[in-house]
Amino acid sequence: MTTAGGTHNGLSYTYVDAPTITSLTPTAGPTSGGTAGTITGANLTTIQSVSFGGAPVPFDAISDTTISAVTPPGTAGAADVVVTTTGGSVTAAGAFTYTAGPGI
Repeated sequence: MTTAGGTHNGLSYTYVDAPTITSLTPTAGPTSGGTAGTITGANLTTIQSVSFGGAPVPFDAISDTTISAVTPPGTAGAADVVVTTTGGSVTAAGAFTYTAGPGI
């Protein structure tokens, strides 16, 4: 379509806000992984991936503000949690701590 204001190709656009992370529950779990938890934030509806310490994890988008995820095995210490949506990525630096079990 062409108007006095210019040419438009007829495509429509949807703008998606960047995601945010406001909390993670629980914030710690064993190095063996398998800890089920909740990530709370905003703009999470278009979620594409979640990772803990760089490892992708299974997730479920519960709502625009809540994701459930299960941690993979990891190395003892703090791990970054990254959520990627259509609107971009957000990192919660050191938000989850892997704890080593007691030695035998």
